[in-house]
Amino acid sequence: MIRLSHSALEEMLTCERKFQLNRLLERENERTINDSFSFGHAFEAGCVSYILNQDKDKAIWETWLAYPDVTSNEDGVVTHVEVPDSVKKTDLVAINMVQTAFPYLDTFLEDWEVASFNGKPASQLSFRVNIDETFYFVGYLDLAIRNKYTGKYAVWDAKTTGLAIHDLSPVYANMLQLIAYSIVLDRVVGEDYSDYDVHYFVGRVGAGNGFQPQILPLSFSKNLKDRLNFFITLGLDVERLSKMRAMGIFPQRGSSCLKYNKPCFHFGTCGLHALDKEKKIEEDTTDYQFVFNLEDLIQDHMERIS
Repeated sequence: MIRLSHSALEEMLTCERKFQLNRLLERENERTINDSFSFGHAFEAGCVSYILNQDKDKAIWETWLAYPDVTSNEDGVVTHVEVPDSVKKTDLVAINMVQTAFPYLDTFLEDWEVASFNGKPASQLSFRVNIDETFYFVGYLDLAIRNKYTGKYAVWDAKTTGLAIHDLSPVYANMLQLIAYSIVLDRVVGEDYSDYDVHYFVGRVGAGNGFQPQILPLSFSKNLKDRLNFFITLGLDVERLSKMRAMGIFPQRGSSCLKYNKPCFHFGTCGLHALDKEKKIEEDTTDYQFVFNLEDLIQDHMERIS
């Protein structure tokens, strides 16, 4: 079966040919980790550590460890770490951003606590959604949290950005990632809750050398209908992907050739098809904590909404 994730689907929706080259075809060169991924991973690790332990030294240590020690991303395809030189997205800048985040996390912890699952903190929970005989979707929930006063539950995720726009809400308000990850909430807290929040804890890289970051917590209310819409959309995306595989047509999208003022890695060669070779599909041996079937999820949510 072919593994999908939030980042994989985002890539497909941006440029189908890029998705094909990165995910479905054999590649001579190892896929490497870029500085943005490593930086974001380190910031996330430090923030999660502090929320769980309220230990600043431990959080800084976890941040430093996470930056160079990444060996695979959420798609499980990275086998080699090669972080390019970067002025703004180094391990030291990540540590500085985590230190800047401490007061914001203290304020957050006044109202919120980490939910429990099987007697342990509901952190880094893995799940798999079987879509059809060929595709499945996976994700890892950073934290499931609970408001101490209202009892409302939420999913929490750390993000980093270099965008300088004043209001980041348009970037995250309709992002499907945490809506997808909220599927785990039902197993953690039960199915009695129809409304929940999604929290993005955003660290913005500062100007100049990056050592003047901003912390921008954002939260949005969601409900079961939002989650149902995601499941249906996931099915439609995979249906379209299946048709492209059957026809052997993966369009090139010019809007994806340049991103953040950098050309796509495949630019200039993506139109060459002579060396296209289907990647051998290997069995996924990961022991996911939660496994779902897409058809069951859609049926269950339709019944709960009605």
